Amino acid sequence: MKNLRSIIILLLSLSFWQLRAQEIGLQLYSLRNEIPKDVAGSLALISKWGIKEIEGGGTYGMTQEEFNALCKKNNLKMVSIGAGFEELEKDPSAVAAKAKQFGAAYVMCAWIPHTGDDFTLADTEKQSLFLAKQGEC
Repeated sequence: MKNLRSIIILLLSLSFWQLRAQEIGLQLYSLRNEIPKDVAGSLALISKWGIKEIEGGGTYGMTQEEFNALCKKNNLKMVSIGAGFEELEKDPSAVAAKAKQFGAAYVMCAWIPHTGDDFTLADTEKQSLFLAKQGEC
């Protein structure tokens, strides 16, 4: 009976760990008013919240090395940076190089230009053509 109880507790424990939430990250833009006032304090606070992954793309007046060292000190990993569509269209290699400077593996583009209020089939085809060309690089 005691062994059965131990097995049930073990199985429930394993099930609990499988149900836990995924890692939560923070887009630094969420704190766009606070970070410029105190970069070190803001990153320390993010770390204190238990967040380990961030998205950004700026150094807030610091050198790249200083900013990266501050992230490392606070156990924060920049997993992605944001870039404008125009930047991606004009020089995707420069955007990739910028991501690499932060140690980021991904680039996020928040807005794709389009005409009018709707995102039309023509807009989609234009963006698809651009993406197809990038795949040829």
